Amino acid sequence: MTGPIIPDREPTPLWMRYAACRGVDPNMFFPTPTHQGPGGMPPAVFEPAKRICAECPAIKACRNYALADPSLDGIWGGTTENERRRIRRRQARATPKASKTEKWCPTCAHLRPLDEFNLNRARPDGLHGECAVCGRERAERQRAERQRRTA
Repeated sequence: MTGPIIPDREPTPLWMRYAACRGVDPNMFFPTPTHQGPGGMPPAVFEPAKRICAECPAIKACRNYALADPSLDGIWGGTTENERRRIRRRQARATPKASKTEKWCPTCAHLRPLDEFNLNRARPDGLHGECAVCGRERAERQRAERQRRTA
């Protein structure tokens, strides 16, 4: 098996190709209820997956991906569902609300002016989901990957 099963999304994010969990038994990242005791899952159940995440080059992107989707189960970006829930609550309390001239970039988690987002008429707000800086970085990584494959 080649890593965790990803819910139906389009397309598969680039960072998943570089994730340390590729090729690892997905059961390690998605413990079953048989591991659960009366007080919930014991922390030791998550330790093997968290050790892999700690060495992963894609941990930040993976964690941001999971933080953006509360429906994801298991270990993502070195965090459990409960840890991500706490992070989301903490972020909601600590972060200022975006004004009508700003938008949050889900990739880098920065509040950026609207003019730093590329236009995308297919989206409800008319702007691309990630800021232009993250878009350029993604394009550069994809270009480097294509060059690496053809070399």
